[in-house]
Amino acid sequence: MADGARIEDIEAISEFNVFLGRFREDIIGTCDALSIEFQRVHSWLSEEAASYWRNECRRAEFRTNEAQHALNLCQNKSRVDDYEACSEQRIQLEKAKIRLRFCEDKLKRLKVCQMEWEQFANQALPRVSEAADLADTSIPRAKAELVRILDLLEKYRSG
Repeated sequence: MADGARIEDIEAISEFNVFLGRFREDIIGTCDALSIEFQRVHSWLSEEAASYWRNECRRAEFRTNEAQHALNLCQNKSRVDDYEACSEQRIQLEKAKIRLRFCEDKLKRLKVCQMEWEQFANQALPRVSEAADLADTSIPRAKAELVRILDLLEKYRSG
């Protein structure tokens, strides 16, 4: 090679071209995996978790109503001055109310979490798509340009 070009290893450029191809495949694969994970989290938040906590709220309401009913029955059977007679029913009612509040709180927090996730996804997914688009367009152009440069260098070296 001429002293002015200072190209020491054409093979390194060729290897870099191969690397770009693998890099492109990795980017596209990662972007596809990210898109799938975003959808999976969205589905879990909007369907599975939401369904679970709605069912837990219904169960807790049912148990609270049962405990209230058991306390009412006990109080109707007991004497007015016998406060300790229904202590177990009071304890069960309090536990049921605590569970109900807990479930309702989880359902409220889930709605907040869903909104925050949607905001995050709306910001992140376009970037993921942009990275995939760049990998689909820019890298193939760069590879084609490298092939053109490699051809020129080979001609220059041999001629």
